[in-house]
Amino acid sequence: ITSIGAVEGPPELQLHRERGAARGAGGRVVVSNDGTSEIRIYDSTGRWIRSIGGEGDGPGEFRLIRAFQIIPPDTILAFEDRGPRITALTADAVIGETRRLTPPGRPYKPPDHRLPNGRWLGLLRSEEIEGYQQRTNSYATWSEDGVAMDTVITRTGYEYLLYTREEGGRYIGKGAVVVPFGGEDLTAIGPGRVALSDGAAYDISVAELGGRRLRVRRTVERRPVSADEAARFVDEYVARYPEERQADVRSRFEQVTAASHLPTHAAIAFDSDGNLWVESYRLLRDMHLPRTWSVFDPDGRWLGDVDLPHPPQERRGGGQVGDGGVVVALTERQQPAQPEQVRAHERALVR
Repeated sequence: ITSIGAVEGPPELQLHRERGAARGAGGRVVVSNDGTSEIRIYDSTGRWIRSIGGEGDGPGEFRLIRAFQIIPPDTILAFEDRGPRITALTADAVIGETRRLTPPGRPYKPPDHRLPNGRWLGLLRSEEIEGYQQRTNSYATWSEDGVAMDTVITRTGYEYLLYTREEGGRYIGKGAVVVPFGGEDLTAIGPGRVALSDGAAYDISVAELGGRRLRVRRTVERRPVSADEAARFVDEYVARYPEERQADVRSRFEQVTAASHLPTHAAIAFDSDGNLWVESYRLLRDMHLPRTWSVFDPDGRWLGDVDLPHPPQERRGGGQVGDGGVVVALTERQQPAQPEQVRAHERALVR
């Protein structure tokens, strides 16, 4: 296991608002650390090599890094929400082209990925409305000049309540609360394929770009949500807000109903071979337990399960599978100022 991150230590090992991690050329680990607006490079043992970037709008500087993509052999594309802007660089800190790309228009989101044919791939999300809703997500492509090309795959996702915030009769913005144990936006981009799910039933939609569609399903028992679990979910959610807002946020939960059953999975990701990795759902109280990932081959056949160790104090985690069959498990700490930890675990499956 290679572990990167430290609660106390040199700045280059302290991670904050990490947005992704993956294996690059030579086994190096590339980490996007949005807290310092940097792309960081570590060697295969977790030793820091260099940090690239810093907050700013100039060449080689970043704001609001949303995602990155490694294009072999050693090109890194950094995607920023602001602009939106895309910067090409190398792990040796050579800054290439910086460009701004305009999506076709609402509700297209900034791109997350560049395809081998030069098109851009990103999410298209349904328009928000006041009140309860379950978002519809689509992966869509558009051309270099921002012309919409096609929709690749569509699935429902995040369940939430959108409401208007007012103070003294004055509009101050929009607010939202999630449906306890409701649908989530689970997305994954792999080699020539994408996947979407809401995490509820064990049923994941996979589409090969320009090819077939398939559903990855697994029969698992879904446990009913108890009244105590629903109440605990609301308590933990409300506690994240400033004290002066907690009463209002709590009252919003009276307008939504918790899901009847727990979700089946919490994250999805592809490895460089096109295998789909699915992380089993865990309650917050079980976050100290290993994270179990189920692995499916490109045809949707189950290959096996892998348990990954996990640091304590983790609220919720994402995951990414980098080149060479390496799972990168990412965590968020209870306190935003606390460093996060990245673990890379070599895949060990019998095919």
